[in-house]
Amino acid sequence: MNLFAQDLLAEIRDKANRDYLTNLFNRRYFFQTAKAMCAEDVKACRSLAVAMIDIDHFKRVNDTHGHEAGDEVIKSVADRLERTCGPLGLVARFGGEEFCVLLRHLPATGAPAFFEDFRDQVANSTIRIAGRAIRVTVSIGVALGVDDTLEELLREADTMLYQAKNAGRDQVRVSG
Repeated sequence: MNLFAQDLLAEIRDKANRDYLTNLFNRRYFFQTAKAMCAEDVKACRSLAVAMIDIDHFKRVNDTHGHEAGDEVIKSVADRLERTCGPLGLVARFGGEEFCVLLRHLPATGAPAFFEDFRDQVANSTIRIAGRAIRVTVSIGVALGVDDTLEELLREADTMLYQAKNAGRDQVRVSG
C-alpha cells in the first residue's frame, strides 16, 4: 500500500472514531479504548475516575436561542473538556449534550476537586454566539475505582449524575 493510501485510510479511521460536531471521540471509540485502559490500570492497581457530564437545561438553550446556538454551546463545552481533561485521559461525546471522561494517573483524592473546578469554570464562563452571551452549567457524576470494570464505573457515574441533577443541577456528585 502506498503512502497516500495509508494516509487516507488513517484519516478515514480517525473520522469514524470522532463525533462530527465536536471532534471529540465518539461513544463507540470510547468503549473500545476505555476497556483496554481500565484493564491496564486495574492490573497495575492504579485508580481511575469516570465522569458523566451533562449540560443542564440544554433544551432551554435550543428553545430560546435556536439549534445553531445549541450546537455552539455543545462545541464550547466539548472544547473546554478536551483542553482540561484530554491530556489526562479519554474524553468522548456520548450523545446529545452528554459527555464521558475517563481520567487516569490522577490521585483519587484529586478527582473531586478536579471536576468541581471544571464545573466552576463552565458556570463562570460566557459563550458568545452571534452577539449574544449564553451561560450554561453542567452536572457531573463521578465514580472512583481501583479494581472496578468500566461498566461498573460507568453505571456508578451515571447514578451520581442523576443524583446531581435531582439535587438541583450545577454540581458534582462523587462515589467511591
